[in-house]
Amino acid sequence: MSTTVVYASGESGWVRSNVEAVYLNAARGAGGLASSDAGRVGQGTSFVCYQGFSVWDTSAIGTDTVSNVDFDVDGLTDTSTTDFVIEGYAFAFGTLTTADYRDSDTGIPALGSIVCSRSSSGWDTGAGYLNDMGANAAFASAINGAGDTEIVLISQEHRNESEPTANEYVIYDNTGATYDARLTITHAASGPTYTYAKPDGDITTTGWTPTPLWSKVDDDPASPDATVITATAD
Repeated sequence: MSTTVVYASGESGWVRSNVEAVYLNAARGAGGLASSDAGRVGQGTSFVCYQGFSVWDTSAIGTDTVSNVDFDVDGLTDTSTTDFVIEGYAFAFGTLTTADYRDSDTGIPALGSIVCSRSSSGWDTGAGYLNDMGANAAFASAINGAGDTEIVLISQEHRNESEPTANEYVIYDNTGATYDARLTITHAASGPTYTYAKPDGDITTTGWTPTPLWSKVDDDPASPDATVITATAD
C-alpha cells in the first residue's frame, strides 16, 4: 500500500447566490451569482447560499486501486448558529465560474452519490487540519488517477430548500492558504486479473470461445476435452 497526500489547487473556490429577499431565488440562483477562491458552504439569512468547490491533481495515483480517502480541512469560521450537514459530491467543473453553481431545483438533484458528509457541529477553527469531512467509499471511487479530482460541497438544507432562520455556514481554507484542503489517499497497484470460461461441450481443435480469452481443447473422442486457461494482467 502507498499513501499520497495532495492539496487543493487551481480552480478551487466558492460560488454563492446574491443576497435575495426571496429564499427560493437564492437557493435556485435566480438573483445572480458571485465567486471567490476561499472555501465556504451553507446558507445565510436575507438570503444567500454558498457552495464550496475543490480540485486536486491526483494523477500520481495512475491506475492504482484506491482503498481509502481522508478529506480534511482547516476551519476558519463557524457561523452556523443552526447546525447543518455538509455534503460533498463528485463534480467536474473545470475552470470555476458562476455557471458551476448547482441550483436546488435541478442542479443539486443531478449530482449523484454523496462522497463525503459531516455536521457543522463541532467545527474546529483552530489552526491545522482539524476537520474530518467524512469521506466514504464513493470518494475512493471518484478519485481520478489520470488527472484532477473535483468535488462540490453544499448544505443539506440547501438541497432540501429549507429556508434558514439564522446563519448556517462555515468557512475553511481551500487553496492558496497555509492549510489548503487536503486529501490523503491510500492506494496500491492492482494485481493480475484472470478470466475463466467453461466449454459447453465437445469443441474441435479449431474451436475457440470468442470472449473471454480461452484455449484450444483436445478433440480426441476417446478422451475428455482438455482445457488450457489463459489470462492477462492489468
